[in-house]
Amino acid sequence: MIRINLLKQPAKKKIKRWKLSPKVFIIPVSIVCVLMVSVGIWWVIKHFDLFSAEKKQQDIVKDDYTPSTFVSSNIVEDVVDDKFDTKDKLTERGLEDFPYEKLSFIEKVNYEIHFAKNICDLLKRTVQPGVDFNSIQADSFNTLKGVGIADSKDKVVNLFILLRDHKKVELLPKPQSKFSRSGGVYSFNILCKTEFGLNLEAPFFIDAEEIIDYEELDLSVKRVVDVAKDEGVNIRSGPDRIDASLIDGYRRIRYHFSGVSSYNTFVTFINSLYNRHVQCAFEKLKLTALSDNSLEIDADIIFTTSK
Repeated sequence: MIRINLLKQPAKKKIKRWKLSPKVFIIPVSIVCVLMVSVGIWWVIKHFDLFSAEKKQQDIVKDDYTPSTFVSSNIVEDVVDDKFDTKDKLTERGLEDFPYEKLSFIEKVNYEIHFAKNICDLLKRTVQPGVDFNSIQADSFNTLKGVGIADSKDKVVNLFILLRDHKKVELLPKPQSKFSRSGGVYSFNILCKTEFGLNLEAPFFIDAEEIIDYEELDLSVKRVVDVAKDEGVNIRSGPDRIDASLIDGYRRIRYHFSGVSSYNTFVTFINSLYNRHVQCAFEKLKLTALSDNSLEIDADIIFTTSK
């Protein structure tokens, strides 16, 4: 079984020790000092009638004041400017919610590079101990499928609720997503449509000028193999070239490979590709359980290059 919860380490319990810090006495003393100074200043002003002339002068100015006819207009302009500034700040901050189909070509390339990592992050957040998968499949940068079992109904229901309430995921209803009791466990199927959005502030985000040249393709493929070896993924076949196409002046080359690892090792492999800025995207990904600690990886990856 594919056990997602292997990634979740139990938190260490810390023994609480009560210590009386000297800082405890600072606040009361400070308050007393401030009160004493304030009372002293008030007594001086009251006794000597300071600032009275200034107060009268201010009153005269207020009586002569005539509101400008442009005040309300300026306020409206300020409000509009604030709204546009807020929109700009939100855009600069990062998360674009446009669907994948509406992204520009370069934005799609970035979305695709993040897809496998986003899938792993999603599973980490939604799958709790006691929920195991027979298989997990991600397709076309917008679909997640899973078949598995859980040791209780509550855990399956919790999985469905977390997926249903996730802002970037649409859990499809029956018959696509369902569960039933089988013996002493609960078996389930899930089918989700994903729209992770585009994080413009991600540490790995490429511009058109940064897309690799076609001459660098072999080196990029080799980098995938090297990262797999470094992280403990056993590649059994490939990467083998499948096909190539030309889109918007860029080449799209597909490769296929298969391998074996634990789930924990696979996630480390995905994160390492991302952290090392390897420009590849998992268009099709299938993980099939071989045992409790081993799974088979079957993947189609895309490399985008300039002409």
